[in-house]
Amino acid sequence: KSNILFFYPAIMGNQKNHINLLKAFEILSRNYKLSYKLLLTIDKNDLANQNLRTIPNIIYLGKINYIDILNIYKSVDFVLFPSTCESYGLPLLEAKINKLKIIASDMKFVYDICTPYKVFNPFDPQDIFNILDEIVNP
Repeated sequence: KSNILFFYPAIMGNQKNHINLLKAFEILSRNYKLSYKLLLTIDKNDLANQNLRTIPNIIYLGKINYIDILNIYKSVDFVLFPSTCESYGLPLLEAKINKLKIIASDMKFVYDICTPYKVFNPFDPQDIFNILDEIVNP
């Protein structure tokens, strides 16, 4: 209850942009230790970069079923969506239905589905960090 909970439900894939998101959380971890958690639906062993596997406050859930994802939506504060290319972006719609704040890539497909709370340049980990910093350190 004392943590800000971020959630990114997505499988691994270049367009899903986990690497830049994790790089932003790496920067965040240098400044804030305990006030946030990021929940990811990937296995940390899927990451080629060993350093990204050990960033504090990242919880790797691995592949989980859809019912568990729907239950997680009930507990988190924000849905993150750093994807760079989507045909639809189902987590955006799910977050909207669950009335969650969405922090997403500043990409056209995002606006086709929802009105995000905050947006960032998905190709720039520093820009992603800047948005996260505004939330973790208001």
